[in-house]
Amino acid sequence: MYIMMESPFAKTNKSFVVYVEPFRNNYYKTYDNILTVSVHPPGVLGDMVKAISLDKLSPFEKPGGTVCSHVILRYPRNSANSTIKNPDMYMTSDDIPSLLSYLHENNYEVDTSMTRMLQKSRVPTMGNRRMVCMVKEL
Repeated sequence: MYIMMESPFAKTNKSFVVYVEPFRNNYYKTYDNILTVSVHPPGVLGDMVKAISLDKLSPFEKPGGTVCSHVILRYPRNSANSTIKNPDMYMTSDDIPSLLSYLHENNYEVDTSMTRMLQKSRVPTMGNRRMVCMVKEL
C-alpha cells in the first residue's frame, strides 16, 4: 500500500531549462527551430508558455505518438496573436537574444554555472532538442 504524499521536488519549480527544438508546423507545412522549456515556468514567463503536442518531424520516424512540450510564445498565451494561424506565434532560435533580455528584465537569472555543468556532463535529452541554458526565477 502506498501513502500518497507530495514529492518535495514538486515545490522547487523555480528553475527550468530552455531548449531549441525542431518543430513541424502542420498548418503551414513548415519546419523551424522553436524555443521550449523543461517545465511550465513560474512568474510572468508562464503567461508566454503553452503546452502543445509535437508531431513526428517526418513519416520515416519510428512510431511513438506525440510528445507534449512547453513552447515559448512570442505573444501572451491569451492574446489574439497566439493562434496556430499566426506564422510567427512561436519564438525561434533567432529570438534567443530577445528571450534573454526579457528574462533579465523580468526577475529571472540565467544560471551560467549550472548551464556549463549540464553541457559538460552531456546529459542526454529527449529527441532532437538542444539545451540553451538553465534559468531560475529570483
